[in-house]
Amino acid sequence: MRKYIIWGYTILSFLVVLLVVYGIGNYLYLRWNFEVIDREVKEYEDIPYLNRKLSMLENEYNRIKYLEREVSTPALVLGKIVNIFSKNDVRVISINMEVDEDNRGVYKSSVKGSFSNIFKSLGEIESLFLPITLNKIYMYGYSENINMVLYFEIME
Repeated sequence: MRKYIIWGYTILSFLVVLLVVYGIGNYLYLRWNFEVIDREVKEYEDIPYLNRKLSMLENEYNRIKYLEREVSTPALVLGKIVNIFSKNDVRVISINMEVDEDNRGVYKSSVKGSFSNIFKSLGEIESLFLPITLNKIYMYGYSENINMVLYFEIME
């Protein structure tokens, strides 16, 4: 009986030693692999191709942002204004360009809607920094149904 107990302890201790060696081996293997991966990542960080591609994408992004901010034709500006008014439930009745010599380049826009919606739209137009200058605003009607005439210039 004593012989079997000694054999049992020997086999059990052998299995424990194998488990410890296996654990240490796995740890060293993974550590070595992570060092190899870190080395490869550090080598590829400085690739000129990726830097050129990144700078090209950055330049394209900056060019698009510049076009959105700086370049706006009168048609684009009028389109943005109409979109803002229609988004806020304000009906755009007409947009005309003045034809007399004194007001050449001045647009006259007639809109109809509630007081709060019209001024919310004007606030949004103002916050977009569109290249326009409001010259005159005429209002008539009551608070839920105001007719407003806006005179504005589009700067180019």
